[in-house]
Amino acid sequence: MVDNDTVTKSPLVKVIAALVYLLSGPSLIMVNRSLLKEDNFKYPMALASVGLWTSWLIISAARRLDYVQPTLNIKLPFFFKKVLPIGMAQAFTFKFGMQAYLHIGVAFIQMMKAFTPATTMAALTMLGKPALTTEVLAVFFICIGTVIAAYGEMHLTITGLFCIGMAELSECVRLVMTQLLLTDHKFSIVEALMFITPAGAMWLTMGSIVFELEDMVVDGASAIVSAQFIKFVAAGCLGFIVNTAGFLVIQTSGAVALKVLGTARNAGLIVFCAVFMGEHITALESCGYVVALTAFSYYSYLQLTKPAPAVVKSLPPVDVDVVLGRKSDVGEIDQPSPASIPMTNEDDDSDAVSVQSRSSTVANDPTGIDRQN
Repeated sequence: MVDNDTVTKSPLVKVIAALVYLLSGPSLIMVNRSLLKEDNFKYPMALASVGLWTSWLIISAARRLDYVQPTLNIKLPFFFKKVLPIGMAQAFTFKFGMQAYLHIGVAFIQMMKAFTPATTMAALTMLGKPALTTEVLAVFFICIGTVIAAYGEMHLTITGLFCIGMAELSECVRLVMTQLLLTDHKFSIVEALMFITPAGAMWLTMGSIVFELEDMVVDGASAIVSAQFIKFVAAGCLGFIVNTAGFLVIQTSGAVALKVLGTARNAGLIVFCAVFMGEHITALESCGYVVALTAFSYYSYLQLTKPAPAVVKSLPPVDVDVVLGRKSDVGEIDQPSPASIPMTNEDDDSDAVSVQSRSSTVANDPTGIDRQN
């Protein structure tokens, strides 16, 4: 039997994981853009839900066949109180991020992704988590570069700018809520796909029924789905791949590699759009993006090198009634017995990912487009 740790440390596996991460996101973006603009399927919530439902169906089938098993069993009160709000923020991110493609070019949207640390830092500061002075300085230059890039964008519209702003804001809320959730509960990619993904899919589906269904019936959207069925299948499968690619990179190469690859992927997509898709990028826009990208890279470096805060754990108070068996101590999450949890190597970087490193998987995608849009 091949040792799993040996497989994840293999150079070939690292290269494959990196290539999947680099190619899957841009591929999903181009497929969704084609459906929205070229095929006239102008229903962003319905389209965004395709990838989420596909991811949930695949992971549910894998669980049914015993290929994967979650280590946390979430109960309904916890789902409604902690997970469903994250799903709502995710739905808003995907909806507005997808809709932005109808008004602004792909290249400019990728440039705006560098602005995420600013909104996230503002939210964390309001929650009583102040940032370091160097982080504030990096975010300041991110804002300066983003403003310059926006000023240099020739085809910027008010509607498009509003969509990007709402996508940034909702992504910020999602990141903060996810970080707060991960502080108390360590969600693996299995738990994320099984619980958080369907929460976002439910909100998107309900929103599509309320705001898009009538227009879909009138415009004959079912004919578009039939004619472009292969594209919709590709969008769903790519959505699943994108959801798991970042996790694979962290397991094989670490969070630093994920940050570097994410930055390179966004820059590469901008160059691709300019060279092969004919999107015009002005010199001022390019200068602004270079400033924002440099500051974003420095901010990412600060986040990755920040020492983890020491955690002091205290023993919980003893409930005599529970000890004597007079009442049941049932929480919102059922934890498996220690014997059922596979032993892991504590020195393995893939198992030592901090809350902030896990959050970096999504931090590279502020509009949500890179994940499902």
